[in-house]
Amino acid sequence: AIANYSFPTQVANIAALRAMPTGTTVYQLTNEAILTFQQSTRHQKYIQDSSAAIVIDDPSGILTTTYNLYDGITGIAGTLGTFNGLYQFTPVADPGAATSTGNVVVPEVRTLSTLDTADQAKLIKVENVTLEATNVNFGAVAENINATDPTATLVMRTFPSTDYSGTPIPTVAQDIICLVGQSGTTMQISPRFLADFSNHPLG
Repeated sequence: AIANYSFPTQVANIAALRAMPTGTTVYQLTNEAILTFQQSTRHQKYIQDSSAAIVIDDPSGILTTTYNLYDGITGIAGTLGTFNGLYQFTPVADPGAATSTGNVVVPEVRTLSTLDTADQAKLIKVENVTLEATNVNFGAVAENINATDPTATLVMRTFPSTDYSGTPIPTVAQDIICLVGQSGTTMQISPRFLADFSNHPLG
């Protein structure tokens, strides 16, 4: 009998993973990464550690373990790719049960003008943001809304079917916890929940 074994290339953290070549090589993230968001669309999950963050794109549903927000996941293996400028990690096996629970991820306070590719998928907080409220309410599907802070204007890309879908778009300045995205060469932000919005103190 002949058996073929495939050994993934081990990487110590997400920053090291993001620096690897894209393609069919299987990489294994040896440290623990914390889950900051998940959605049913393509079974996507956002994970980050102290070095960086990345989107897990899992269209085949390889990750069968149920994880809760802020669970730690260790040993996930997959391939690295990009979609329209956004780095994505596609799993090849389920890493098993969470290795920790109830972790705390403090969003880094940033301005829109400072965001770049290295910030992709990171949980941040942007303060004093004015939203274009032409549509009056947030839609049930993903949509682009212009967001402006004192430094720049970027697209706020909403997630579909969230708890803010159908609620009024705030008309006063907001402090927004969000995930950093990218479309082409343009950076974006995406709030996860209604609780990610709060009125700016001077708004």
